[in-house]
Amino acid sequence: MVAGGALALGMLAATGCQPTANGQPLLTDPAEIVMAGARSTAALHTVHLRMDMTFRTDPNAALGGGVQIGGQLSEEIDADLDTRNFAARTVTAMQGFPATTSDVILVGGQQFSRSTPDGRWMQFPQFGAPMAFPTNDQLVEALSSVLEGGGVGLQLAEQQACGEVTCYHVVATVDPAVEWQLLAPLTGGGGAAPAGFNLPPLTLHLLIDQPTRHLAGGNTDVSFMGVSASVTFTLTNPDAEIVIAAPPPALVDQMGNGFGGGILNNVGGEITPAPIPMPAESVHAFGEPMPSG
Repeated sequence: MVAGGALALGMLAATGCQPTANGQPLLTDPAEIVMAGARSTAALHTVHLRMDMTFRTDPNAALGGGVQIGGQLSEEIDADLDTRNFAARTVTAMQGFPATTSDVILVGGQQFSRSTPDGRWMQFPQFGAPMAFPTNDQLVEALSSVLEGGGVGLQLAEQQACGEVTCYHVVATVDPAVEWQLLAPLTGGGGAAPAGFNLPPLTLHLLIDQPTRHLAGGNTDVSFMGVSASVTFTLTNPDAEIVIAAPPPALVDQMGNGFGGGILNNVGGEITPAPIPMPAESVHAFGEPMPSG
C-alpha cells in the first residue's frame, strides 16, 4: 500500500508539475519547436511584420569601389495571409542622404506604389497571369522537408522575454545549399543554385511564442558580395482585423506599357488636399500609424 501510494505521488509529480505554457507542455526538441511555430503561424489569417536592416559595403570589395557605403532600412507590412494582399511602408536612410519613404499596396493582383507618403500613386500594368504564391501549407511542407533532409543544425538556446510573454529561442545554422531549397518555393526555382550564385552560411536566431507557438521574430547577420547586413524582424498582432484596399482612383496614375509617347495614361483627377492615411484608404489595424520618415 505504501509503495503504491509513493508510486502514485511520483506519477502525479511527473505529470501535474510539468512546466506548461498556456496549458501546453513546454517543448524541448528544437526541431519540434520550429515546426510548431511554422504550423501555428501558417494557420493565421493576418499579421503585422516589421523588419529593420542596417548594412554597409566593404570598400575593398567589387561593390565598394574604394568607398564604404552604409544605410538603414525599416519596413512595416500589414499582410492578409489568406488573400496574399499586403500594404507596406519602407523608410530608407542612406549614408549622406536624407531618409526617403515609399509605400506599396498589393491587392487583388494589382500593385500600387508611391515614392512619398503624400504623393500620387502609380498603378503598374499586369503582364500575364498573376504571380502564384505558395500556400502556407506548401511553405510548411518545404520547411519540414528541409529539416528532415539535414543541412540545418538546430540548437535550443536560453528562453527570452518577448514583450509580455516568454519565447523559445532556437538557433538555426543553415547550409548554403539548403538556403537555396528554402528560397525555391518563393522564386519558383528548384534543384541546385545557379552557377556563380554562392550563398554564405546562415545563422538565424528564431523566437517562438511559448503560449501560442506563433513565430514572434528573429535576427541574423549576413555578408554577401561585399555587403554586410544585420537584420531583425518581429511579427505582432496575429489575426487582427484589417482591410487592405486600392487607393482612391482620383489619386492613381496608370503606367502604360508603350514607348515613346510617354508612359502615363488615364491620369486621375484632382489631388485631395487632405493627408492620405497609410495605407491609402485601408484600415491600419496595428496600433500607431506607420512612421513617415
